[in-house]
Amino acid sequence: MKTLHIISLILLSTFLLQCKPKSNDHFKRSIALHGQSNFRDIGNYTNEDGKMMKSGLVYRSGALSKLDSTDIIQLEELNIKTVVSFLTPGEIAKYGMDKLPNGVNYYNYPITGNNNEAQTVLKARMDGDFSKVPISFNYDIHQLLIEVGQSAYLNLFKLLADEDNYPIVFHCSHGVHRTGTAAALVHATVGIPWETITEDYLLSNQCRKEEVSKRINELSKLAKNNPYVFNMKENKENITAFYKLKKEYLEGCATAIQQDYGNTNNYLQHIGLTENEISNIKSILLQ
Repeated sequence: MKTLHIISLILLSTFLLQCKPKSNDHFKRSIALHGQSNFRDIGNYTNEDGKMMKSGLVYRSGALSKLDSTDIIQLEELNIKTVVSFLTPGEIAKYGMDKLPNGVNYYNYPITGNNNEAQTVLKARMDGDFSKVPISFNYDIHQLLIEVGQSAYLNLFKLLADEDNYPIVFHCSHGVHRTGTAAALVHATVGIPWETITEDYLLSNQCRKEEVSKRINELSKLAKNNPYVFNMKENKENITAFYKLKKEYLEGCATAIQQDYGNTNNYLQHIGLTENEISNIKSILLQ
């Protein structure tokens, strides 16, 4: 009887442990908006020292120009105080201005990148010819952004260093490249492991699954009607690679920082952030 009692206790303990929810199981990272599929909280991750990055303070997104009244109410409920857009004037003219709750502080810090590369992507999107946008291009984008995005990222981090600006949203057009690099920098600053950073980056694939699938099909049809696209198979692979993210792409960011600056802290100081500001960001975001 005693043996049966012990076995029962063991089985009960095992059952309770299995049923106990993990702390992150029910965390609502992605915020469902009608006008933007890629709006999400970048907090609730554990850093290398075992500290948690607070949730409800920093959000990443795509353009906020198509939000409806229900979406705006959601932003009000999130108590958003600051929005940073990395869009260029041309993109704002194309997509429209962000639709935000009254009283939100809006900052536009455009990241233009290399004009030749930007024009190459723009042309490919217009005619479906992605022969000049190879798979390696996606790695190169994140490597390039570490340089061409310095002014915009400095301005973002200056805002992050002041507790009065929170909660903060930063975004580009689709919340992928410019925003993905910014999110990686924020995570690296507070010591989030690189594996976790890439996992967060790849969440865009889930959030944008339907629109990406639609876009790939649209561009593939354009390519079929373009007499200057000679290798349809390779072109389709390039289109898919541009829209479906892989963790290797974000390695361009890590490699550029490591090779040229050593680590994220050195990079942030190089672009103009002070040690005190970096400490403030860590103090605000970690618990």
